[in-house]
Amino acid sequence: MPHWLHLMVDSLPTLLWAAIRFTVPLTILSFAFGLALGLITAVTRLFAPKPLETIARFYVWVFRGTPLLVQLFVIFYGLPSVGILLDAFAAALIGFTLNVGAYSSEIIRAVISSVPKGQWEAAYSIGMTWRQAMRRTILPQATRVAVPPCPIPSFRSSRIRRLRPPSPSPNFSSRPNASSPRPTSR
Repeated sequence: MPHWLHLMVDSLPTLLWAAIRFTVPLTILSFAFGLALGLITAVTRLFAPKPLETIARFYVWVFRGTPLLVQLFVIFYGLPSVGILLDAFAAALIGFTLNVGAYSSEIIRAVISSVPKGQWEAAYSIGMTWRQAMRRTILPQATRVAVPPCPIPSFRSSRIRRLRPPSPSPNFSSRPNASSPRPTSR
């Protein structure tokens, strides 16, 4: 067996375990938290007073309009400069959750908007309140359509968490496995 093939076969279980150990929990957690955040944001955009709707719209605009890698860099390298230190997994989880929340918010908002008006009227005609109509009539219909497309971007993007800068920045500590950057004096 050639040396390179032997090396690949020996290292494959280790590499697969490392990928599974980080990618799967990150995907599941960011999807769950992002879906909850997306639901709150979508309902806020549809039914909240104008100031709250504007804040939700701005959040979605920012996180859908910037690349995920930029968001992760800002969270991982920017927050320590204001005194918030996060390890790599926590920073990735926050970044992915905010990103998934913005995208799932748009999906959920569109699905809730697409529920026929007759469903709302039927719920109100049998005496349901707005909250009961959302919980018992509208959201169950919306969930069947909205949930399947949501985890795909989360899983596909979770490999970005493993990226490392090609060379250490002169403004940060040069420890190779630093969990959070610490500015150094020049």
